[in-house]
Amino acid sequence: MSPREKNRLLGAFRAAVDAVAPGRLVASALRVEGDAVVLDTAGVKTAIPLTSLRKIHLVGAGKAGRAMGEAALAALGNASRAG
Repeated sequence: MSPREKNRLLGAFRAAVDAVAPGRLVASALRVEGDAVVLDTAGVKTAIPLTSLRKIHLVGAGKAGRAMGEAALAALGNASRAG
């Protein structure tokens, strides 16, 4: 394999890994919009009024849990109670 081919393959691999980065995916799908928490991803879009929620607690586990939790806390801001 030539160095050029190797660099192309490594670039493709890095792009694929970056495309499924858990924190980035959560950040692009979850947000507070006005007075609602909005989830908008892969054909699913829903909004839940913050007034209908008493508290938001985040629970996660696994290898992606920390990155996803940090992104969710950042997206929810003051709307989340704890994580």
